[in-house]
Amino acid sequence: MISNMTEGGPAYATQTLSVYIFNKGNSLNLSYAATMSIMLTLLLAAVAVLYLRNIFRNQEDKA
Repeated sequence: MISNMTEGGPAYATQTLSVYIFNKGNSLNLSYAATMSIMLTLLLAAVAVLYLRNIFRNQEDKA
């Protein structure tokens, strides 16, 4: 894990987005953490849909 190797690096330079959201939630900034987690979920869902669409399109071309 990144944080185990670098302990956040200089000025949290190696902190991942999910760890950032977790830290914001622990500092009781819950509305910001909730908003960021929803945005991250939507972003990951969009990337997954595009990826799966590409995979299925390539399988149809091979058949």
